[in-house]
Amino acid sequence: MIESLLCRLIYPLRNATLFHQALQMAYTDPLSKTNNRIALNSTLLREISRSKRGNQRLSLIFVDVDHFKSMVTWLWLRLQAG
Repeated sequence: MIESLLCRLIYPLRNATLFHQALQMAYTDPLSKTNNRIALNSTLLREISRSKRGNQRLSLIFVDVDHFKSMVTWLWLRLQAG
């Protein structure tokens, strides 16, 4: 009986964990470990909804980084070294 109850708890918890890991992988760039466009869109929708719900202003700042590829390459090499 205890074994049956544990199986009913373990499999849903395992599935939830795997689902969470899949979402993290979908939202994260594997090289830079930063959020990607999918994560940006999701976060923007959530924050816009939150600001409307709370009748609050929302500010957004975008930064264009020149030579982003070379910065990521530099970071990747440093991470690989140590």
